Amino acid sequence: RKIKILVIIPKNILVKFKQDFEGLTIYDFTFYDDNLIYDNFSKFDLIVISRKIFNQNQDLINQMIKKINFRMPIIELIDFYEKNLGRIPLEELDEYWILKEIINPEFKFQSLVKRIFDILLSLMVGIISLFLLPIIALAIYLNSPGPIIFKQKRVGKNNKEFTIYKFRTMKNIPDLGIWEKQNDDRIFFVGKILRRLHLDELPQVINILKGELSFVGPRPEQVTIVKQLEKQIPFYNLRHLVTPGVTGWTQVNYKKPYNLEETKIKI
Repeated sequence: RKIKILVIIPKNILVKFKQDFEGLTIYDFTFYDDNLIYDNFSKFDLIVISRKIFNQNQDLINQMIKKINFRMPIIELIDFYEKNLGRIPLEELDEYWILKEIINPEFKFQSLVKRIFDILLSLMVGIISLFLLPIIALAIYLNSPGPIIFKQKRVGKNNKEFTIYKFRTMKNIPDLGIWEKQNDDRIFFVGKILRRLHLDELPQVINILKGELSFVGPRPEQVTIVKQLEKQIPFYNLRHLVTPGVTGWTQVNYKKPYNLEETKIKI
């Protein structure tokens, strides 16, 4: 039996919601319509409601309070997304959510443990990979003469810029500070292999030891791209409240973003 859910969300995100949840067949969604009268809320197993509805439709909220009579589980849209997709819809972010979920002092003990873990693991990775470094360096040089190490300015914690280190996987041409394209022809043959095996990330142990990166955290973006995204994505700059990482949610759950829309999902 499918779980019957009444979804009460603003119309401007209705299409996006349907696209995001089209693969979850365990749910039977009914979308609230202002033109219909819902006398029997009890036929639903769950109500998913947007926080914005509370500000836009007080009459509906009062109606629900009277008819549900505390017998119906209700979950906020933002929590429903996080529970099922492991991410949140940017359209639902507001100042209250930021204050409640983001702007809280870090636990010093937790931060200390995380830092110790980063240092120990980066030292282990560095020692274990020592024999690989000259092989990778020679392979890069023979396939694409030029610098072995690629350096680029990225934006880190507290908006502080730092230089990230990677094995070079693109042709030795000027860094244009632009979005990388899917199947980018700037990536040479050995570079593709290094990326597939994630060996191009090995030099970032230097960034971790310096405290500029952690093993887990949001991936740091290029300075020029950050300036673009700050103008187009609400609260984008909040990701700079934490130390960026070598790997994060996107690398585990989602493909590499190549444009603004894919970056919104990544965020």
